[in-house]
Amino acid sequence: SQNAYLNLQQGKEQKILPRLSVGQQILVQVVKEEMLGKGARVTADVSLAGRFMVLLPYSEGMHISKKITDEAVRAKLQELAAPYVQEGCGFI
Repeated sequence: SQNAYLNLQQGKEQKILPRLSVGQQILVQVVKEEMLGKGARVTADVSLAGRFMVLLPYSEGMHISKKITDEAVRAKLQELAAPYVQEGCGFI
């Protein structure tokens, strides 16, 4: 556990502000490394990229890449992935 800076006044971080309480631990992702004694800059908009998908904690739903233009392929991917969609966690 180390100190880091999470700006809750900008961007997507504003969405989690009402759900936070003092001392609560949250999952964050480093966007800028620690430098010159300043803590790392982090975001609560976490994304974990793998070879075939991107996991989006705190997001909702399933999205198919816009690069896949074949509607039959898109429909098949949605059918295959639908059982894995969970509340509070999305993926692309």
